[in-house]
Amino acid sequence: MSVRRKPSSVSKPWWDSSPWDFVIVLTCLVIYLFLYQAFGDPDDWPPRLGLAALITYCLVLLEKAIRERRTARQQEQDNPALSPFTGGGKPWGGTGPGSARIAGLRIDPIRSIRNSGSPEHPAAETVVSAESTYLGTEAMESTPTPYSREWYEHHHATLGEGPCRQLGIYFLPENFVLSVVIPVYNERNTLPLLLDKVKAVPIPKEIVLVDDCSRDGTTDLLREMATRPNDDPMNRLSIHFHDVNQGKGAAVRTGFLKASGNAVIIQDADLEYDPAEIPRLLQPIVEGRADVVFGSRFLGDQPHRVLYYWHYLGNKFLTTLSNCFTNLNLTDMETCYKLFTREVIQKVAPNLKQNRFGIEPEITARVARARFRVYEMSISYSGRTYKEGKKIGWKDGFKALWCIVRYGLAD
Repeated sequence: MSVRRKPSSVSKPWWDSSPWDFVIVLTCLVIYLFLYQAFGDPDDWPPRLGLAALITYCLVLLEKAIRERRTARQQEQDNPALSPFTGGGKPWGGTGPGSARIAGLRIDPIRSIRNSGSPEHPAAETVVSAESTYLGTEAMESTPTPYSREWYEHHHATLGEGPCRQLGIYFLPENFVLSVVIPVYNERNTLPLLLDKVKAVPIPKEIVLVDDCSRDGTTDLLREMATRPNDDPMNRLSIHFHDVNQGKGAAVRTGFLKASGNAVIIQDADLEYDPAEIPRLLQPIVEGRADVVFGSRFLGDQPHRVLYYWHYLGNKFLTTLSNCFTNLNLTDMETCYKLFTREVIQKVAPNLKQNRFGIEPEITARVARARFRVYEMSISYSGRTYKEGKKIGWKDGFKALWCIVRYGLAD
């Protein structure tokens, strides 16, 4: 049932809440005096006074409308739950079952809030559907699974094709599984939180963890994880170990060969990339428009931590040089977020040779040579400093330069 609160019958005088009211009154008096002085006939002052009163009344109505609008906006800022577009401080509904974070938004197909109002603001009216209080009720059981056909059709019927595409609302094919390849080296502090973020992505996943002979306790942590029950259909773990440290490229190659999903994405374990953006990157592949999707740190208006200028300059130089050899117009060749269809992985992965960060230009060159359809989408980036654990160095830059030329010319 709906809860409806009628507007309060107690109203304040219009002059009681804003100093602008006094400015308006003073302005009207000035206007009246001007009219009196301009037309100067003492016998004619009653019509002039009436005109001044009419102007005063119109200005007061305008000021009241502006003030009420300003008050409504302030109420929404003070309590986001009052906004018709938010709930519980989260865009589009919150974090309850059935909600999904897509393209920076969290879409909740059940919650419904209309107008503004709260006990602190009795002058407003609130109409809250009973569906918005579905938590802990039987309604939770009928919530469509995120990225299911029912979930998509619900939003499509409400929003239409354009908004659904912009918000990353689509449905996955039946039995679709995304493989998330995570190369790990000395990430004991960040790995648990990273795994929680990856598991929170509401897509059936195979999480392929490859430990590259870590020495900070990461190996022990992963071995302990391997002993736990692995029966979550949304997050099936596949954990593998290198006996000798070989580099990120070797760990990625191992992950590719072990992955069995319909699509594969690389995810670093250092929290620089946000797994919540994975569904948006997956959309062009699911819709059949792309074979490979690069997540670019230099496109769009996604938030970025500001760090090393020379790294940025080196990245742009390497990307430009790579584009010269591949004839692609990428903006971020060195990005971690590269997403592939199963067919691309089957063709590219067995031929990969680079063991360290040279894997990035090698993958790019092989994808371009095979003429796969490549898309690029903006992503956020929370880079870390060397003190915080960043591993890439100037030697890797020169290695990437050699790899661009080497694999740009031939396999």
